[in-house]
Amino acid sequence: MKLWARGPMANIPVFRQCARDFGIAESTLRGRRDGLQPRSIAHEDQQLLSIAQEDYIAEWILDLEKQGNAPTIAMVKEMASLISVESGGTEKVGKDWIHRLFHRHPEL
Repeated sequence: MKLWARGPMANIPVFRQCARDFGIAESTLRGRRDGLQPRSIAHEDQQLLSIAQEDYIAEWILDLEKQGNAPTIAMVKEMASLISVESGGTEKVGKDWIHRLFHRHPEL
């Protein structure tokens, strides 16, 4: 949907209405129009694990829960550390990493 294709000022009321209709900030919509990435993707290189690696851990947690063996926080941190080291990263998992993981993966 490219409502702004006819010029920067041509569709401002429609642009504002579109942001309101979808329940997002107008600045977010403008950023997407201008090619900005979502924060989770833009800062991936600053995270301990990549998005794909975190998705793997989330699936691992869910699989264990289905089996009735939910992992402890220590087990999840150890798994993250092992994956990080295998991919050339640091062994240290920060104290808030697990909380951010749960925030990024609400299904957990």
